[in-house]
Amino acid sequence: MDTSAIPKKWRKLKFAALAVALVTVGLWAFVKLNPMIFNESFVEHMHCISQAGLALRMYANDHEGRFPSHTNGFGDALLPLIGTSGAYPFTGPMFDSSELIAAQAAGRDVDESKLGRIYVQGLTETNNPAIAIMFDQLATPGGDHCHFVRRILAPYGREIGLVDGTHDYVEATDWHAFANNQIELLVAAGVERKRAQHYYEVTGLKFEE
Repeated sequence: MDTSAIPKKWRKLKFAALAVALVTVGLWAFVKLNPMIFNESFVEHMHCISQAGLALRMYANDHEGRFPSHTNGFGDALLPLIGTSGAYPFTGPMFDSSELIAAQAAGRDVDESKLGRIYVQGLTETNNPAIAIMFDQLATPGGDHCHFVRRILAPYGREIGLVDGTHDYVEATDWHAFANNQIELLVAAGVERKRAQHYYEVTGLKFEE
């Protein structure tokens, strides 16, 4: 048996193993350094906003067309939906459902700053269908419906759910203009301007007094 080639084969195997290890470490580092891309919702549709829209419309159907509302804030307004649809549809990228679940279990108010999605309460099915009733708090690459591979080069943006149950996507560069338009739609629908602005201030926007 000719054993002269064995050391050469071992060198090739060691080189291949080292290459695989380097690639693995490189990918791990890339994922860790880009949490906005590879966040907990990078599996497509994990936090499906269309499911949130369906839950809201089902609630409205059972309450004479009115979407849920609560005097203590929009976070508390969502709590009745948790028991029937679960919390994940109301959880946006970079957040989890722990705040809604904990508030429901403890019987306390929801800390709205810890919610991944902002809910515009007090609307009905008869309101302008172009009004955004829910949207992501944070802008992320490609939003929540973008496949994780495409997210690497995708622009930042937010998923939005509309009164009519459909959903859309707004890029971060268009967010301020979108918010200003939405505030006017909400004011026309009878929502007090400061309250309308508050929903978008949670996303980091500032408005003149």
